[in-house]
Amino acid sequence: MEESLHESLHDARDTVRKLNILENQYGAHIALAHDSSWMLAGTDKVLMSLLQDDLLDFATNKLPSGGSP
Repeated sequence: MEESLHESLHDARDTVRKLNILENQYGAHIALAHDSSWMLAGTDKVLMSLLQDDLLDFATNKLPSGGSP
């Protein structure tokens, strides 16, 4: 069994889906605060799976060398 801070991967993905709708269909600006240590570690499969391609690329290729999005 995998452990995660999230109780339900389905619910976490559903929340991200709803945030994407708010941003893309209604023009909302979504700002979330979270330190980048989880991205640098890359070990939380749930959080990493929620990243869109551009942010996943940033987390794996630019963040380790101090780059910014």
